[in-house]
Amino acid sequence: MAHKFRIKEPVRILAIALLLLTPAFAAQSKRPCPAPVTRLSMEKGDYSPMDGVTFDLAHFDADMVAKGKTSPLCYQRVTDIRHGDVAVSPQSLSHEFESKMQQSNSKVTDFKVETKDHTVAMSGKVKKVIDIPFTIEGPVSTDGQSLIFHADHIKAEGIPVKGLLGMLGDHLSNLLKSESVKGVMVKDNTIVFQTEQIANVKGHIASADVTPQGLLLKFTEAPVKQAKK
Repeated sequence: MAHKFRIKEPVRILAIALLLLTPAFAAQSKRPCPAPVTRLSMEKGDYSPMDGVTFDLAHFDADMVAKGKTSPLCYQRVTDIRHGDVAVSPQSLSHEFESKMQQSNSKVTDFKVETKDHTVAMSGKVKKVIDIPFTIEGPVSTDGQSLIFHADHIKAEGIPVKGLLGMLGDHLSNLLKSESVKGVMVKDNTIVFQTEQIANVKGHIASADVTPQGLLLKFTEAPVKQAKK
């Protein structure tokens, strides 16, 4: 499916044409591979990797790095963000999660993401003998590379469960089938989302904030590590 950009202000874009090429088209092309690294810079705009999912971008500057030296990988890019703000609405988050669950043949249905001040709520139904409704709530933080969701509260059939994710059904692995979803790792009551594996996006995440309008990520240059004395 083609990627889509909508530009709201004049920008310098050096790689748009490459992003519009699908791997199938690239495989058929006899032309040589493009430059392995190109640049994307925009003051304000948005990016849609699939229908129903939109990332709002501001003060954005990134390198588009090819995944390989030959076709079709040379046409597939990882977005290495130098700096910029990326905002994602609850509706886009819901659609992205639903897509990942379909890839993993998850038994979770009616999945929905809602955002509040500093809190994300994920809800849906788990198919057992009967459908079991659930809600998981907690804050989102970052270690600079990944997004970390910490489940503070869980309700199944309207009853709070203190054992958190490991107590619901046959542990979280059977709830979200997360062990089969690339880029998602689970440990106890924490879910770690690796942005490079999920969305081909990498860079230093300086902060992750949650508002009623959605998730806001701020990317900056990675801090320089000081040598130990």
